[in-house]
Amino acid sequence: MSRSTAKRDEIEQRRVQVAQLVKGGASQREIARALGVGLARVNSDLQVLRKRWRQESGIATAEHVALDVQRLNEWLIAITNEVRSGDKRAIEVGLRILERRAALLGLDAPRRVDQRLHGQLLAGPPIEELWTKAEQILVAEGWTPPSDEANGNGAAR
Repeated sequence: MSRSTAKRDEIEQRRVQVAQLVKGGASQREIARALGVGLARVNSDLQVLRKRWRQESGIATAEHVALDVQRLNEWLIAITNEVRSGDKRAIEVGLRILERRAALLGLDAPRRVDQRLHGQLLAGPPIEELWTKAEQILVAEGWTPPSDEANGNGAAR
């Protein structure tokens, strides 16, 4: 066996292990620690694996989204008469279809705020929730929120 073939086999074995660990729910950091490699190597292996998985699935992600959107559009058309007649159940279903369609197309604002701590991406609660909690803590400590009139804004928030 040539040196390059042995190296390819070693890489392929590691990628099989990465795939097994990621499918088992391990984080990239846990995978790197378990295999004794760096995070960059795990990330690189995952990029290769995900590309393979997309190719093996036979349907590209964009095509899959397009099929789902087409299906949702057909469902909307099917319930249009019921929605127009005021059927509350049909309206609820229609709204859920529209929400799903918007999410697939990326039309919704993100539901969570992404934060980075030492380069590590962390998903946090929505900014409104953080703001409300901060105000509650400050008020509990005796802080009085400034009135908007004092700031020259005229109307209260």
